[in-house]
Amino acid sequence: MKTGIQPAQTVGEAITLLIQKYLYVVEKPCPNCSGEMFAWREAEGQEPRCAPVCMACGYASKLKSDAVSTEAIYQASLKQKALQYFRGSLVGNKDMLKRTFDDYHAKNAEGLQAKQTAMKFCENVLKGEQPHFIMTGNVGAGKTHLAMASLNEIMTKSNYDKRVLAISYSELLESLKFAMGNDAARKQLMANLMQDIKTADVLLLDDLGAELGHENNRVSATDWNIKTVTEILDARASKATIFTTNLTGKQVGTAYGKRVISRLLQGSDGYVAAFNETKDHRATA
Repeated sequence: MKTGIQPAQTVGEAITLLIQKYLYVVEKPCPNCSGEMFAWREAEGQEPRCAPVCMACGYASKLKSDAVSTEAIYQASLKQKALQYFRGSLVGNKDMLKRTFDDYHAKNAEGLQAKQTAMKFCENVLKGEQPHFIMTGNVGAGKTHLAMASLNEIMTKSNYDKRVLAISYSELLESLKFAMGNDAARKQLMANLMQDIKTADVLLLDDLGAELGHENNRVSATDWNIKTVTEILDARASKATIFTTNLTGKQVGTAYGKRVISRLLQGSDGYVAAFNETKDHRATA
């Protein structure tokens, strides 16, 4: 039986017939490619079901826009989580978390060399290496500044994919001592701290040895102190870690023992910076 409608000869012709039946070309061309914009043929008085679409580029543009939007949301979430994690660092002065390489100004050759070593550490950590970076020397020489700058550099250059954390060793010991009277609370606090210490992509253990007192009064660390630092070093074995200390290597060995100094130096070849001549910049500021 004849219907008066000729069947489409190709898929393309069938699609064209459907477009003509359900869509129409609006007056305004596509602002992106100047192609024709199509809108649905709605019943009189019915609200448009969607905005006009360009067959040439509209759908692809929407997909791209959606993908970009999803990526932007993911990156914003990743950044927020990384910053929140970093801000949870156990340090006395939270302003130190803002330090960058841009606001570090070397006072002499050893300061410049230390900055170059720090930047090399960052570059190689971002490549997947897991070294230990050790800075030793005088109080106020800029060790903590460079360490914090390194954490910020790695966090931002990884697009906030790497989680960084700073722990002041003296602050950590004070926190644990505060809970000494409650064994359950102390164990829970240590467990929480060790979880963060183990899982951080890059950790700064700052001011190791400061808890021992001034240079003339320094003695060997207590067994509890040695046990604590050993647990931290075990947790950071083969993981990117920065250590700062006012002690010399010999003093660290005397205070904490050969086992600690051995684990501290593991993976540190080429990543040691000593401030022997630099004076306390804060005393002259």
